[in-house]
Amino acid sequence: MEFITPENFEDFITHIHDKLFKMFFQRTAVMLECLTNFCPRAVVDTLDLTQLKLKDTNFITKNLKEYFSDVIYETYLKDYPDSLQPDDGKTQQKNKKEAKVVLITDHKSSIESYLSLFLQLISYQLEVLFQDLAEGREPSIVLAIIINHGKQPIKTKAFQDCYKFLPDALKEYVLQLKLIVVNVHEQKRETLLKMQESSLLRSLFLTYQAVESEKEKDDILIEIFKFLLHNTNLWQYFQPVLYYLMQEGQFAEASIDKTVDYYLTSQKKKEMGSNLSLGKQWIALGKAEGKAEGKAEGKAEGKAEGEILGKAAAARLTILIGCIRGYDADIVSDLSQLPPDEILRIRQGFERIKKAWKKKNIDIPTLVEQTQLSEGEINYVLTAFNTPKV
Repeated sequence: MEFITPENFEDFITHIHDKLFKMFFQRTAVMLECLTNFCPRAVVDTLDLTQLKLKDTNFITKNLKEYFSDVIYETYLKDYPDSLQPDDGKTQQKNKKEAKVVLITDHKSSIESYLSLFLQLISYQLEVLFQDLAEGREPSIVLAIIINHGKQPIKTKAFQDCYKFLPDALKEYVLQLKLIVVNVHEQKRETLLKMQESSLLRSLFLTYQAVESEKEKDDILIEIFKFLLHNTNLWQYFQPVLYYLMQEGQFAEASIDKTVDYYLTSQKKKEMGSNLSLGKQWIALGKAEGKAEGKAEGKAEGKAEGEILGKAAAARLTILIGCIRGYDADIVSDLSQLPPDEILRIRQGFERIKKAWKKKNIDIPTLVEQTQLSEGEINYVLTAFNTPKV
C-alpha cells in the first residue's frame, strides 16, 4: 500500500484521485463495508465474504491497467456444490476447481462512453477466463463496481443498453453484463454520519461530498478525520485526505490548521516532516495562481499557461518555505522538482531578502530586480521574518 513519502510526493499529489482511492480500497475492511452497505443486497448475499481477499493483478495487460484500477478482489460463491459431476452421470471426469467471483473496483466522476467501458470489462473478463481454462477451473464471474465521486449520478446500465435498436428476439444473444454503480453524492450526509466513526469508508465518502458541498464545508473537516480517534495506527491516511480536500475544495485556511492541530500530536507532525506544511502551500498556491493567470488571459491557451505558471510559483514557494523553516535542503529540493540552477537562484534570492531585512533596508522594486522573485514572494518571506515564533 502506497503512502506519501518525500520520494513520491509530487507523483502522489499529481495523481491524488487515483492514489487516494487505491489507498482506501486496498484495505479489505473498506471493500467489505462498501459491499454490505452500498451494493445490491441480492448480489452480495450470493458471495462468501469470509474469503474476500485482495487479488494479485500482475497478469493484467498494460493496456487494461490504463483503464481499470488495480484494486481487484476475489472470493467464492456462498453456496457451491461439493462436487461437480457430468450431466449424464456416467462419464467419469476429474472435478474442476471451484469458480471464483472477481470484483474489480474503479472510481470515476463521469462516463463518456458506456460502450468503451463495457469493452474494457469484456477484455478483462477474457483474461480471467483464459486463466480459469489454464488452471482447470469453472468459469469465474466478474463484477464491475464503479464508485462515482462526481456530483452527477451515473446510471447503472447493462451491456444490452448500448444497443439502441435491439429487437427482443436478439437480446438473448447479447452478452449479459451489468455495472454496479455507487453514486457517492446520492448518499445522504446524515446516513454517512451515522456510520461508525472508525470507518475509513465513511471518511472517504464524506471527503468526496465535502469538496462539492456549499455549506458546512469547514465543520465537516472534523468529522472526516474521526477515524483517527479510534485507529491511531491509521494516521498515514490523514495527509493524503487533507491534500485531496485542499486540491479539490475550497476550505478556510484557519479550518485546515485547526483540523491539523486537533488530530495530530507534535510527534506525528514531526514524523511527517516538511511534507505537511510544504504540501499545503504547494497545493494552495499552485491552484490559486494557476486559476488567476488563466482567468486573466480569458482563453484556453491562457488558462493552460496560467496553470503552468501557478505550478512554477508553487515550486518556488516550496523552496522559500524550506529556507524560512530550515528544512533539509535535499528534501525541499526534491519536493520542488526544479532544476538545480533555479533552486540555487531562489536560495540566493532568499539570502538577499534576509540580508536586506536585517539591515532594515527594504526596497521591494530593487529586491524584485536582484532576486528575480515576484513582489508577492518577497512579501511572503518578509512577513515570515516579521511574525514572532510561538
